[in-house]
Amino acid sequence: MSRSVWFFADGDRAAGPVSWDALLAAARRNELTRAGRVWTPAVDGWISASDVPWLFGEAGSGAVPPTAAEGAMAVPPPLKGTVFARSRPASPIKRLGLVPAEPWRRAVGLLIDAGVVILLTLLIGGSFYWALQQWGLNGPDVEQSDIMSLTTVVILLLYHVAAESYWGTSAGKALMRCRVVDAFGETPFATRIVARAFFRGVTVIGVMVGAMVLLDGRVSSSNRPWVFSTAPLVIFTMVSVWVRDRRALHDLAGGTWVVRVATGASAEARLADTR
Repeated sequence: MSRSVWFFADGDRAAGPVSWDALLAAARRNELTRAGRVWTPAVDGWISASDVPWLFGEAGSGAVPPTAAEGAMAVPPPLKGTVFARSRPASPIKRLGLVPAEPWRRAVGLLIDAGVVILLTLLIGGSFYWALQQWGLNGPDVEQSDIMSLTTVVILLLYHVAAESYWGTSAGKALMRCRVVDAFGETPFATRIVARAFFRGVTVIGVMVGAMVLLDGRVSSSNRPWVFSTAPLVIFTMVSVWVRDRRALHDLAGGTWVVRVATGASAEARLADTR
């Protein structure tokens, strides 16, 4: 079986990467017609499916052999002149057949990551405060709570930015078999992860403030500004994570998607799942 990489789009459907054999199967099932478009790393842009030799049973008029780009992996250029051109770039959920992570997976992964951050904060922040005490640098204005709060913020930012921009996942997401991708299905740049982490942090603050309000039974003057500024973000996130592509507010802000990691799924299996 050929390991050539192909992408195809026809009407309101796009799929890939698939092998040459899977592309032939799609043509036989009429999921790909002569009016569709295909792309492989051997060509510069999307070409008509009718121009691909042997795809529909005859040599055709093109010059792209079925063995082109053997074993290669690549990101296709943007689709033009199709329904997918409405979103720039197109969602990897539709274009690449990825599966969005369920909200429960994301919630459990977030709790696991919170536990990791808390442990790191206790270890690093506690050690730093102990060192300040030993060196006599903790003046009367330096409180342990201030040290721990600052350590939590720094670790939270570094942990997610480092892990998600390098590996595309964190400890919690990895255990829940999820990862963060950009519109091309690849690990996002650090700038996207920073934007994502910022808006997620603001949302988490909103959740914490809301919990304090519920426990107190009233909105105090000290937390009223936080309630009115973060409550819309929390509500929007709770709604958006259940709708299109299951993207939360921080995913929309960072231009990212949280998808489920396939276990041993071949390109043909992903193609079948998107039918």
